[in-house]
This record gives sequence, C-alpha cells and structure tokens, in this order.
Amino acid sequence: MRNFTSTQAELGENPLLGVTPIEQVRLDTYCRDEITKTLRGLQEIYRNKVLLKEIQDVLSELVPKGTSWNDGRKGMDLWVIFVLGTLRLSCNWDYDKLKSCYDYHHKIREICGVDLFCDVDIVTGRQTIHDNVSLFTKEIANKISKLVVAFSHELLFPEERELHSRCDSFVFETNVHFPTDLNLLKDSVRKVLSIGGKLASSLKITGWREVKSQQKKFHSLYNKLSKMRHSNSKKEERKEKRRLEIEEIIKDYLSVARAHLLKARTLQNSLDEECPKLQLNMDYTDLFIKQISRRVLNGETISPDEKVYSIFEPHTEWICKGKAGIRQELGVKVCVVKISLALSRP
Repeated sequence: MRNFTSTQAELGENPLLGVTPIEQVRLDTYCRDEITKTLRGLQEIYRNKVLLKEIQDVLSELVPKGTSWNDGRKGMDLWVIFVLGTLRLSCNWDYDKLKSCYDYHHKIREICGVDLFCDVDIVTGRQTIHDNVSLFTKEIANKISKLVVAFSHELLFPEERELHSRCDSFVFETNVHFPTDLNLLKDSVRKVLSIGGKLASSLKITGWREVKSQQKKFHSLYNKLSKMRHSNSKKEERKEKRRLEIEEIIKDYLSVARAHLLKARTLQNSLDEECPKLQLNMDYTDLFIKQISRRVLNGETISPDEKVYSIFEPHTEWICKGKAGIRQELGVKVCVVKISLALSRP
C-alpha cells in the first residue's frame, strides 16, 4: 500500500498534531547551504498543485505493476521517496548520510511530513531507506527534471521565447590505477581467489585453504613480469633473446591464471545457485587472458571498444582531449549546458 503523502491535509482533512503543512515550513531564504536550497525548491514544487500532480503521476511509476495501492502493509510515501532521492542526488550523499539527516535534521523531517509530536524519536532503518530510495531511478529523475525545468522557465521568464545556450565538457575522473592488461588480470585473479575462498570456507569445500598464499605468489609473478624490459641492444640476437624470455614469463603468468580460473569454474559448477560476483570476475579473467594472448603472443592490436580499464569501475573510459601536458584521462565524459535563462543541466 502506498500514499503520495499520508500526513498532509490533501483532502480537506485536519493534519496530525505534530505535522507542519509543507507550504508553511519556515526556511531561511538567505541560507546558501545545499540542503536548505534543495528544500526550498521542493517546497515550491509542493505549492504548485499542477506541477505536483504531474510529478505525482511520474512517481506512481515507482510502484510495480500489479501492486495494490490500498491493500497490504503500508510503504514509504512517494513524496518522502522524492524528497530523499532529490537530496541524495543534489547533495551527493551515500545512504548512511541520507539516513542520518532524515532521522535528525529538523527541516528535512518537516518537509517530509514527519509527525514531530508523536514520531519525534522514531528513526528509519538504513535498509528501508535504501530499498525505497533506490526505486527513484535515473529515468524517473530525468522525467521530473524536465517537468521542473519547464515550470521554472514559465515561472521566471514567462515572456522569454528565444533560447541561447552554451556548453562545456570535462572529464569526471574515476579512482582507478593506470590500467594495463597485465595488472587488470592480476586484479581479476585476486578477486576470483578472494570470493572463491570465502564461498569455499562458508560451504566447507576443500581445496581453497591456501588462497592468501596463492594471491601472494601470483602477485610476485606479476611484479617480476612488470620489471622486465625489452632489450635496447643494437644486436638483433640479444633483442630476440630478451623477447623470448619475456614471452616465456607471460606464458607462465597466463598458465597460472588459467589454473585459478579452472578451479573457480569447478567451484561455481558445484554451487546450488550461481554466485554473480564470482562469475563476473571469472569473465574478466577470461577476457584479459585472451587479450594478453592476442596482443603479446599473436601480435594483434586490441581495439579500444574491446578494452576494459577497471574491473572495479567498468564505466571508466580512456579519454584524450588534447590538453597541454595531459596525454590521457581516465573517467567519464560530462557535458554541462547552460541556457540564457540561467538554468543548467548535465
């Protein structure tokens, strides 16, 4: 069962004793703090009933099809999900910060419609907040953003017709180390061994007792390989000899990685239910083994669209913008467009 707001006098009813009508919540108009500015925007949205109805229609998409609006256990109000989801995005909070502010920030609780007389000491579980606010998806946020921007244009500049805009782009860098296929293989094998060891330990499966030792040995093999360099000698036989030495160590490196991958596949097949995290890192391991073999042993060139630059932040891109002194940046591209009405959106 879901309501849009269960504590406001939307149908002419008297509000609860400790509930302040959202339109009457007092906010400091001179405060430039991000929380207060966001709450003032949400309050203005609530005051405009036409816009509020449009947003309510969008938020109704949060409720899965077939779910009753009137029967069953009461869920979090859609307005509260909207407020918390907006605060999380605009203030860049994690769920722990969001829970703390929802439980103890007086103005946030007022805007959410919390009864500050009867429910003043009631706190909400982190998992409850996560399960509800995670329903506020990117698609829902984009739909509401378009409605709010259109409303703002009409409210602030009702006679403005022609729009002028400008844009700027930058790279939002991700927290990753410099990627090579060799160190990415090391990362994926380490995760395969770590996840596999924990699964085997919990399920009493033998053969995974020396996980830490195997990780250290594989890391040592990587360190040995990363320190090797091709010969700069003018003699071709020395260059060839060094090249063959490096290839032999890479073959050993790949052989050990394949052995760990085969062991992990055997463990995965023995489970009643597939472990998604283990399968994901196994897929990464298999990908990097194939790419190293193609690049080093077969002399192929790996195309950029086949490459992964981080197993922990797979959305990371290799970006070259031609900046002076910066050969490449690792992250995602962001474009900000600013229009003549002083409203911007990414």
